[in-house]
Amino acid sequence: MKTESYKIIVVIPEGKERKGLKYNSPDLLNFQRFIDTKYPEWLWFNVFNKEGKQVASFTKNNRCVSKRVSEGL
Repeated sequence: MKTESYKIIVVIPEGKERKGLKYNSPDLLNFQRFIDTKYPEWLWFNVFNKEGKQVASFTKNNRCVSKRVSEGL
């Protein structure tokens, strides 16, 4: 069974502005490691299911702790 990917928007600082980047990932812990490496100053990321409903939001201080989120939020 294939695991569905989440649509993710991560916000990073870009000079005095902020920039939103879009990604897809089935594993939020791997994604978080990726942005920690590629964009160490990331601010937050929002997670959306395949229907486009936001199911989670994480920050540098409120980090993701599991690969998947419960969509009953």
